[in-house]
Amino acid sequence: MCRKAWRFKSSVPHYDRASPQGLSDFFSADHRLTGASPGDRISARGGPVARRSNNQPQRPLVIFLHIPKTGGTTFEAILKRAYGEDNVLAFDLAAINDAEGARRARQAARAARRCSFIRGHFPMGLRLHESIARPCTYITWLRDPIERMISEYHFILRYPPHPAHAPVHRDKMTLKDYLLSEWAAGTDNYMTRFLCNQAPDARDADWACSPAMLASARANLDRFFPVVALMEHFDESLLLLQSHFGWRLPLYVKENVTHNRPPLADLPGPTLQILQDLNRYDLSLYAHACGRFAGQLGALDRDAFDRRLRGFRLLNRTYGRVRTGEQLYRELAERWHRSLNRYRAYEGKVRSTVKRAVLGLLNSK
Repeated sequence: MCRKAWRFKSSVPHYDRASPQGLSDFFSADHRLTGASPGDRISARGGPVARRSNNQPQRPLVIFLHIPKTGGTTFEAILKRAYGEDNVLAFDLAAINDAEGARRARQAARAARRCSFIRGHFPMGLRLHESIARPCTYITWLRDPIERMISEYHFILRYPPHPAHAPVHRDKMTLKDYLLSEWAAGTDNYMTRFLCNQAPDARDADWACSPAMLASARANLDRFFPVVALMEHFDESLLLLQSHFGWRLPLYVKENVTHNRPPLADLPGPTLQILQDLNRYDLSLYAHACGRFAGQLGALDRDAFDRRLRGFRLLNRTYGRVRTGEQLYRELAERWHRSLNRYRAYEGKVRSTVKRAVLGLLNSK
């Protein structure tokens, strides 16, 4: 059910890095988890990154391809803590979906000499690493394609700024209606489209998803992404990324979560069949990614990794409660200040009214 033509559709507070020495030792990045030595990095061109003259590894520029509805918003907060929030270069599909926008994006990448990292909704076909005169490495998150597309539909339902929100509500579209409508055109096999070599500004290209696009997406995933990260195994993927990139504790609070979504088991059979037909290339790509992910875990000391995983989850639950408590405190404080300001404004009006009334009585006498 591939479409004849398509275009890409646009669709945590500060963390104190200080930690007790015991926790720091327990969660320190163990590069043996990925089978690489501590200094090893992979450039976007597939080879090892050259070392600096002081025998320290040259830090590659991280390029984060944020595929919508794969947990990327939560992960961006982790990246900001790992690399800082200054000099972050961000792109969005709406701004690069034509020749001029793509040209400006590549030009901005060439000029970003002190960029901390690059993030945003943009495809691999933009080839940003070819515009940057420094080593690069890529990160992305993948998700079960059926779950991803269902989550996207429910995100549209609850997010008024989305272009499809108004028509979906106006026409009372079910998930099946949405999948068969023009609003879903170009969102099939979205992960394959993001990771293949098809440039977003290629006007004369055949935009129907094809086996060739799947092949290039698989090749790019294997060549440019040293760690395969899966949303269904979020914590395990984070620890693998931490080990490869040498991050501190990647604690997080989930953001941009789609709530009150019916489970996959409740979908009618015809709707599920449409989802599978629309995403057959993504299903193949995801199966390949799951195989690589299993290989990454299979190369580890699983007992040691499982102990780290249990400890990380315990610590992250505590972190989440603390951050949630801080957020609740801030919200209550903001409400108190708003109420206090309204009271003071009301009090001022009352005093002014009483003053005018008293002056009026005195003048009348």
